[in-house]
Amino acid sequence: MEDHLQEIFDPGDAERERLLKRLTHHALCKMRLLWWRGAKVKKGGSVPGGYEPYDFALDAFQKALDGTRSWNHVKNSTLEKFLRSIINSDINHL
Repeated sequence: MEDHLQEIFDPGDAERERLLKRLTHHALCKMRLLWWRGAKVKKGGSVPGGYEPYDFALDAFQKALDGTRSWNHVKNSTLEKFLRSIINSDINHL
């Protein structure tokens, strides 16, 4: 894992909590565009596997930390853009 990622994800960090809220909102907005088995996913709804917006945001953090997804600094210049790209990919591949 990249050292600068570990610093960002230290527990108790208020900025991390604000970032998590923004990422959860981003996932919710992406999910509202989805249809699942003929029904539109609505606010508070879940998708296959029971995933909710918060789950996608947490998974993005986890994938960044464990190295499942590596950060391309050219394509995603900020951490938030990088994490949003993970969320977008996960939601698009349901």
